[in-house]
Amino acid sequence: MSNPLSPQTRAAIINYDPTQPLALSVSEFCRSVKISRSVFYKIRARAAHELTAALHPRSRALGRPASRYGPTVVNELVKIRRQLKADD
Repeated sequence: MSNPLSPQTRAAIINYDPTQPLALSVSEFCRSVKISRSVFYKIRARAAHELTAALHPRSRALGRPASRYGPTVVNELVKIRRQLKADD
């Protein structure tokens, strides 16, 4: 996995304005901050929708947490563990 971009680099991407005189082209800018153009456009699009949230990478955690068991299953597991401890 690649390292996430720093908030400073993300801010530079968000604030980059190619219409300014003497501004680098998008390709040159991307080369200077060592990112691909696709990453550049993804961060810009995210900034357009999420504003300051684009300054930080999204969580890599799963979208939904692991399954949780109901009380009957938990109680059965506790019983089994008690039996196993008693057998030792």
